[in-house]
Amino acid sequence: MKNSELIGVELLREMLIYDPLTGSIRWRYGRSGVPAGAEFGTNKKSSKTTYRIGFVFKKKVTAHRLAWALHFGEWPKGMIDHINHNGLDNRIENLRDVDVSSNNRNTSLRKDSTSGVVGVSWDRSQSKWIAQININRKRVHLGSFVSIEDAIKARTNAASENGYHENHGMRETR
Repeated sequence: MKNSELIGVELLREMLIYDPLTGSIRWRYGRSGVPAGAEFGTNKKSSKTTYRIGFVFKKKVTAHRLAWALHFGEWPKGMIDHINHNGLDNRIENLRDVDVSSNNRNTSLRKDSTSGVVGVSWDRSQSKWIAQININRKRVHLGSFVSIEDAIKARTNAASENGYHENHGMRETR
């Protein structure tokens, strides 16, 4: 349990207003330099994306976890996955409470991807496309292919068979 989750949800609901259609979280009342109706937190860039983070009772809280708690009346049990990969999109339809493994099966495409597809890369030594996937924390080699299309097909099939989210490997949306 995170320290922020020691804060009761009913108390949060007295202080904050969450709009599940827009993902907006606003302060119900003014407080120390923050006017009533002001948006909760500030944008904070992590290594992969940008999230909204703020403080409640001097405890750091991410807006996506707060949105979940305000909407469902309890803190999430696992990680909050942004389905569309946009860490600032806190609409309830874009959030899901998942374990680490499920969260890892819905990641954005890396910026340095050579193929434009997660798990498919060019192997210079073989002059072939390599397809691979992570299953139960182990990297599994799916094959070496002359055509990128065959490598993508192998990776796509393996992702589908192993429960990867349909958005896995998409670029982050803004």
